[in-house]
Amino acid sequence: MESAPFILPAVQDAIDSMIGSAQHYIDVGRRDMEHIYSMTTQHHLATFGAMAESVGGKFSAYVGSRFVAGYYEGEDWISSQTVPRVQITIRLLQLDSFKDDKLVTLLEAIDSMGLKAETHDYTSSESPNRDFRFETDEYQLSVDAWVRSDSELCRRVKIGETIKTVVEEEWALQCD
Repeated sequence: MESAPFILPAVQDAIDSMIGSAQHYIDVGRRDMEHIYSMTTQHHLATFGAMAESVGGKFSAYVGSRFVAGYYEGEDWISSQTVPRVQITIRLLQLDSFKDDKLVTLLEAIDSMGLKAETHDYTSSESPNRDFRFETDEYQLSVDAWVRSDSELCRRVKIGETIKTVVEEEWALQCD
């Protein structure tokens, strides 16, 4: 009968750590799969997917996570953790302006759900872009609106210049 090879304790600790890490990712993957197949997630995907389809938008989604701070449940302390949350994006491309009927229709439908938007404009590219973000505990919805680069109604305009001087220190290792 062959005996098992001797493994240094430090090597065994590293192996155990790798196995623990892999098991964690397997557990998170199972949790995320349950979240994807939940009725709540399926409902959100169907609702926002239909909205995207109705305005000709590109629809995508993935499971992200939301940080939950620790809290008391009765007398038991539940420690901080992350919980799965579906991340949904509806992308509207080649709009005439940010008043385009497709975008307005979509935003009115989302507004009727009582969701409040945070917006962010991106002017660094050729095509003006505005992102609308809506966030709940169950999902995060992004509507990314892209106006045509040749639009006469909405364009990128230079409003000034900033001159920056960057000083980078150079270092070398010197050993005696």
